[in-house]
Amino acid sequence: MKHLCLTTIAIFGLIIGSAEADTVLIDNSSRNGGFESGTATPWGGVSVVLDSSFAHTGDYYGQASGTRGDVFQFLPVSNADGHDFSFSFWARIPAADGFTSLSVSLSDTGFSNNATVTPLMEPSLSSAEWRFFSYSLSTPSGWNDSGNSKISIAFPNSPGTRFAYLDDVTLTQVPEPSSVVLILSALAASMGLSRGRRR
Repeated sequence: MKHLCLTTIAIFGLIIGSAEADTVLIDNSSRNGGFESGTATPWGGVSVVLDSSFAHTGDYYGQASGTRGDVFQFLPVSNADGHDFSFSFWARIPAADGFTSLSVSLSDTGFSNNATVTPLMEPSLSSAEWRFFSYSLSTPSGWNDSGNSKISIAFPNSPGTRFAYLDDVTLTQVPEPSSVVLILSALAASMGLSRGRRR
């Protein structure tokens, strides 16, 4: 029984440590992933357009333009925060002069390491509809853990000015905080039942 208690405490410690690291790095309120504040900040390389009839959700969407595009944000991602992330967004291009493709990257502070990116869905960019892009990102060993890593949605070089639109951008650490809370609740309930039976 003593061994079981010590094991349970150890598990609690691991989960609590994980819970402290699990944070939503981009969302509509704190990181403006839906651009609903009407400004691009803290995003770079993108302007914000007000058009509720065109936006994927809400009233605003982001627009990237130029001979190449790099929509980016610096994030407090470090080796201590964990290694696995889920990244998703909606993208669309105009009927003419749209970028043909995109790529996703997460780079450490020194830009000496890139996260391994696994595309879960890879639809082509469309002018007719918003399409969903979803990726798993895993930081490799040797990641620079001093913070301010760069998450980027990049569009390729082109001979002339091209455009792309983004909306509802979300980056979350895996497992999500809600999952950790559920595990903690289940363990607490299990310990309570065990104590009740002993009494």
